[in-house]
Parts: sequence; C-alpha cells; structure tokens
Amino acid sequence: MRKFVKSVFLTIIIAVVFATVSNATPITNAIQSFVIDDQFVDSRSPDVTSPRNYPDGKYLWSGHRETGNVHAYTLLKFEVGEDWKWDTATLNVPFNRFIGNDGETSVWFNLNDSWRENDIKYENLFNVWDFTNPILLAREFVPIGINKVANTFSFDISSLSSFEDNDIVSLVIGSILPDETANGDYWRKIVNSDYSRGSSAAKLVGSNPVPEPATILLFGIGLIGLAGIGRKKTSTT
Repeated sequence: MRKFVKSVFLTIIIAVVFATVSNATPITNAIQSFVIDDQFVDSRSPDVTSPRNYPDGKYLWSGHRETGNVHAYTLLKFEVGEDWKWDTATLNVPFNRFIGNDGETSVWFNLNDSWRENDIKYENLFNVWDFTNPILLAREFVPIGINKVANTFSFDISSLSSFEDNDIVSLVIGSILPDETANGDYWRKIVNSDYSRGSSAAKLVGSNPVPEPATILLFGIGLIGLAGIGRKKTSTT
C-alpha cells in the first residue's frame, strides 16, 4: 500500500511539473541586425545612382507620385548569419518626412541580394528584384504624421523565417509595385543616419523563446521522478 501511495504522489508531482512547463511564459532572446547596404531608386532618374544615401546623404525615399506615374523604392540589406532561426522578426523603420496622402507602405523580400548601393539604379533594379512574383512580408498604414518628426513604424515580417537558409536578408520598401499605376501622391522619407554605426537607422529585430531557468529545473525534476518510478518498477519485477 505504501508503494502505491508513493507512486500516486510522484505521479501527481510530475503532472504538476509538466503542466507548469507547458504553461510557462518563455523569455525571449532578442537579436538585432543593422543595415550593411542601403539605397533608394527613383523612376524619374532611372540611370542615376543616388548620392543621397548614407554616408553622402541622410535620407532614403519610398512611395509614388501620380504626375508622371513616378515610383521610388528603398533597398535595405542585413547580415543575419548562417544559423539564424527566429520565431518572430520585426523591421523597425523610422520615418521623418511625410508628403502627400495617408497610405500604406509595403515590405517585400528580395531573393537576390547581389545588389550593391554603389551601383544599383532604377533601370537595373529589376535585374535583381522579380516584382512580377513579389514576396510581400508586411504592409502597414503610415499616415501623414508630423513633418520632420521621426516616427518609427514596426513591420511584422515573421514570415521571413521561411527563408532562414539565407544569411543575407535583402528587403525592398515601397508603396505600390512598378507595374501599378500611381494614384495621388505618397512619399515617405526614411531616416538614414545612424552615426553610431555608420548605416541606416532601420533595424531588423528577431527573437527566439528561451526557457526560464526555473522551468528547466522543474522539467529536470519531473524527468528524475519518472526515472525513479521506472527503477522501482524494475526492482519490484
């Protein structure tokens, strides 16, 4: 009878431990990645490499203009390493100039990361970005805001985890695709001077859940309890 009571008691303890483990709130391990290449291209100057990106200039534009059916895109490149595996990913983009109407800004994943900020232009953008099969990661409403006041918008691009084999992440930021007609004006300027790092101020933030130490301890106790019951049953047999 005593052995039976002990077995029931251990079973209850183990059940409580596993319930605690399964319901525990994980600690998140945040990982930040900063821009290693940045540029913006404008259909009004298709054969020009903009001198206005960092460090020669302090801004990147994206958006569209109805007059002339103008399109502009910002390109950002991040180095994330070979072993990154994020459960969540957020692109934080600081805007500090808002022209035109309220609207939405899109973030597309670019499978081709061969472009360089010193040679990418609007006319060769489509050699490295297949916009006919766009991979849309996020689309957020970005209102007019207050001119020349920085506002950081967060884009949930967690679907980026589908491309975890890429150690370089290349992104395109804009409002509409190149084959779409511009209706109205929508321009957003991205802050492009992070002097502490010498790159764009945009950041890619990933996170992975990390088990709490107490949770790991409880889990270990549960396993020890199971092993103890197994040994008792074996010796009894």
